[in-house]
This record gives sequence, C-alpha cells and structure tokens, in this order.
Amino acid sequence: DVVISGYSSTNYYAMLVGVPGVFYARVPKIVTKFRNDKKLDEVPEVAAGAAWSVGTPQELAHAVRETLLGASASAEVSAMQARQHEVCRFHDGAAAGRVWSRLR
Repeated sequence: DVVISGYSSTNYYAMLVGVPGVFYARVPKIVTKFRNDKKLDEVPEVAAGAAWSVGTPQELAHAVRETLLGASASAEVSAMQARQHEVCRFHDGAAAGRVWSRLR
C-alpha cells in the first residue's frame, strides 16, 4: 500500500496501479539533481496533490499514518487519491509498460 522513492517513474507507476501511499523522498542529492535537470522546485505529482513529499521522520510518520487510515477515514488520503486518478487519466495506456520495462 506504500511506495517510497525519489523518482517519478517508480511513483507514477505506483499511481497507475492504484497504490494509495505514494511518497517522494526528499533526499538532498536527488532533489538537487531534479532541480538542475528539470528546473523545478517540486515534483509535479506532489505539486498536483497526488503524492506525499517526505523529508523528515515526522513527515514520513504522518504520511504513513494517514495512508493506513485509508480514504474513508482521512480527508487528505481521499483528496490525494482523487488527484492520482486525475493525473493518471491522461496516460496513453502504454505508460505503465514503459515504466515497468525501465524498472527491470
């Protein structure tokens, strides 16, 4: 039910298959590379409200706790899952296959 990664390909695939807890780890090296490569301060899925961004133990604990409560008990998770569906509805049907092949 939870995927923690610093990379969009891993987390986007998790959204496509319906994993409710998608966490982007704000690892300094990954954040710096992302900013340099993409010229963005935030991962688009996080900015869209479709994933958690965690960088401290407290943020991770909060995100895990809310995710384990589920959408029926957590307004945050319910809203996040709705945003995940919104983000994923634009994929072309082959995105999961492309991502999965790169993960192998």
